[in-house]
Amino acid sequence: IGNVKVLVGEYEGVQGKIHPPFDMSYLDISLKANEAWKIQLPPSQSKAFLFPRNGNLFIAGEEVPNQRMGILEEGNEAVEIIAGSEGADFVLLSAKASQHPLVISRSSIHTNKEALERSMQRIQSIAETVS
Repeated sequence: IGNVKVLVGEYEGVQGKIHPPFDMSYLDISLKANEAWKIQLPPSQSKAFLFPRNGNLFIAGEEVPNQRMGILEEGNEAVEIIAGSEGADFVLLSAKASQHPLVISRSSIHTNKEALERSMQRIQSIAETVS
């Protein structure tokens, strides 16, 4: 739909090709310089985060820098996202609130500190084999 690719879930009547066994949406969005885009999350999906792959974003006057995860406040209010002066490409993931606590790092989300540490160790191990 225009500047939005539906990878998982549904957006404005368009279904993604991947159908997970839980309630979530995963969108890939491209905005031109200073372009504003507004989304109303599905009523059942009150948790969301976004990750700008290229460019910066602004939400309610707060900047989400390139390559940094931005976590949206829980709820179903419409959210306006504005691209910076260079435009932006980003992904937005929304889902039903988890019953598990979340541990968040710069670029990943886990259900506990041990899982986060294992993930970071695995990434480091892979990086060492590639270097």
